[in-house]
Amino acid sequence: MNFTDLDNDVLNSIGGNSNSHSFEKIIESSFELHSTEGLTENQMEPVIIKHSSYHDFNQLVTALKNYKNKFSILSSNIQSLGAKWNELQILIKRLRDQNCMFSALCFQETWLEEGADISQYQLEGYEAIPQGKHCSKAGGLIIYLHENFKYVKKPAIKHDTWEGQFIHIKKNDFLSKSILLGTIYRATLYLNYTAFINEFKPHLS
Repeated sequence: MNFTDLDNDVLNSIGGNSNSHSFEKIIESSFELHSTEGLTENQMEPVIIKHSSYHDFNQLVTALKNYKNKFSILSSNIQSLGAKWNELQILIKRLRDQNCMFSALCFQETWLEEGADISQYQLEGYEAIPQGKHCSKAGGLIIYLHENFKYVKKPAIKHDTWEGQFIHIKKNDFLSKSILLGTIYRATLYLNYTAFINEFKPHLS
């Protein structure tokens, strides 16, 4: 994968590309380390995220308490908010009882329509910011932002094969500088990763 000056500018704006842990280096090393035999260039999906080991609840609590003064995010493909609602409520209540909460919760595949009534999907201590599904019947996004933070909602991103939701979170006593928080859903049948990245990059500016 070749990176242009525009790519470098984008990468610098989200963390830089001058060291071995940069987005660019991770993508390049991923293509080198993972077998791509039999795949076209557009089907070679870079393994950008290296997943951590599973954590039990006590480990999660410990991790959150260690980063209590940091902005923390839980992101998950929830595969129907309605179907997982009871489990989500239990998790958030248990975390609240331990006096440790995520700053934001980002969920993909909510399956919610645009303009859906979300009064039944409210979490204490958070503001629900939904975006209805667009690119497939399994789409839909939602961000739950902790009440300590204020935000400005960015325009919804809607493509035929993927959708994105972004909010600009303002600097305050709990956040040393403003940040752009986003969550993205890409339809599983869409295998042209190069085209997806090219469509996605302009939205980072």
